Amino acid sequence: MCPAEPGAGRLAGAVLLLALLFGAALPAPLYAIPAGDARTTSFKLQSEGMRLYKEGKYKDAIEAFQQVVNINLNSFLAYYYLGLSLLADRRYGEAIEPLKIALDLQPDYVQAHLALGDACLKQGDTPEARAEYLRALELQPGYAPAFDGLGRLFEVIGQDDLAEQQYRKALEINVAFADAYTHLGDLYLRKDRPDDAIELFLKAISIKPDFSGAYTRLGVAYAREQTYNDAIAAIRKARTLSPQDPEPYVSLARIYLDLQSFARAEAEIQAALAQDNNSPGAHLILSDLKRAQQDFGGAVEVLQGLYERGIEDALMRRVVADALKRARSDTVRYAELKAATDRGQAGPQAAIDLARFISSRGAHRPAAGRLLRAAAAVESEPPDPPAAPPAAGPPRPAPDPARLRFEAGLELMAARLFAPASDLFETLAAGRPSTDAPAPGGIPAGAPDSGLRAAALFNLGVARGALHLDDQAARAFTSYLQQRPDDARALLYLGNACLRLGKEAEARAAYRSFIDRAAPGSDIARVQKILKGLDQTPAGPAPGGSP
Repeated sequence: MCPAEPGAGRLAGAVLLLALLFGAALPAPLYAIPAGDARTTSFKLQSEGMRLYKEGKYKDAIEAFQQVVNINLNSFLAYYYLGLSLLADRRYGEAIEPLKIALDLQPDYVQAHLALGDACLKQGDTPEARAEYLRALELQPGYAPAFDGLGRLFEVIGQDDLAEQQYRKALEINVAFADAYTHLGDLYLRKDRPDDAIELFLKAISIKPDFSGAYTRLGVAYAREQTYNDAIAAIRKARTLSPQDPEPYVSLARIYLDLQSFARAEAEIQAALAQDNNSPGAHLILSDLKRAQQDFGGAVEVLQGLYERGIEDALMRRVVADALKRARSDTVRYAELKAATDRGQAGPQAAIDLARFISSRGAHRPAAGRLLRAAAAVESEPPDPPAAPPAAGPPRPAPDPARLRFEAGLELMAARLFAPASDLFETLAAGRPSTDAPAPGGIPAGAPDSGLRAAALFNLGVARGALHLDDQAARAFTSYLQQRPDDARALLYLGNACLRLGKEAEARAAYRSFIDRAAPGSDIARVQKILKGLDQTPAGPAPGGSP
């Protein structure tokens, strides 16, 4: 944390300078350099440090600037860039003192106040961070980066509306402020406004074409929209621009994990850790990967090791602590469910509970297998007599095999196994039971009801679209819309399928019906852009990701 009294740390520096002026006895320096040589050496080291900083080689820059301040205690630039380098290296607590000394040497340097505010904000000292940002604005009232800093501060304390106001104030002052565009884009992405975020990230890149952070964020936003090819391309561009930055590797790992490509995700995680073995993002995604692989103990070990090594960023420290707490709870719950399933005392319901639990942690393929086995077990076993209600509440309804198979189809879709999912949904949409054995009442066991058949038909269209069987997808959505004519999502997906088939008239009709029925903000702006493009250019590919 920053000292409560900003001047306290600077007083020590002042005392040291006075001691030098009055010739007080001091310990011998690490090495003695004649005055002329000292100035030359200091200048060379400082120039080298600034070059290393600009190249993103922060650890080497820190070493260079530390040598400068050992030689020249009055070098403002050395202290300032030492603080900046420590900030960039995520050593936020260590950055505070050199920045304070830099401000002792040049109290009115607004960039140093901004950097000190950033360091304090990362340490969780929001009052001190705010004071530094406001001091920068006192010195330079139109200083856009200080408004940007206040925006980040308001986000940390949960006041998003005020944060957005500060970002927009920064952009009013400086319309070419790339960082403010990315920070506002981050806010929109967190508030589930990916279209608005994408627009801001693209604006930042247009201003600063080598801005790797904007490319990384753009890729994350594209992934939120499920346009994965664009997402991967953007993040790979970021990696090319900043190969030593672990964040592009982490973001790419997250995409591959979402796509259930575990081997690729792990390769990206290891690449991130090779750049920075203490990267919190890399450890968090590694723990998620282990949970998706049902290695819950391994997830705890990853997070425990990271937390014990120490995390400078106060907000990230809380994020990791919460993740560690959840991972420990998951380990206990998984062991309980696995034991109940292995004992078999609770019947198929124990397997269903376990399947749903591991699904919620990303293990979709094994969850689908457990659900299908549970559905088969329910169909093959005679119904149990009604059990007495437990003290905790009424008895749970008997599992429905058709709904279990539908749920398994959704899990297969999440696992990107579209072909078997398509087969499952086709069977359910046709109303065919999985067995001819009669159930109580003479109804074939496992026969889906009309609502489930309609839902299966919709998801059949989604699966066929994912398999690039657009003609079959369009037929499925058309059949579904005969039963549910006001379903906006189905109209959107039908428009996409028709557009990919080159059926512009049908696509326009579906898109216009979607706009008439969709809730405000539900992709309406994007569809309007597609319609406008259809009026101006020949048909192109439908938007990626969505069926």
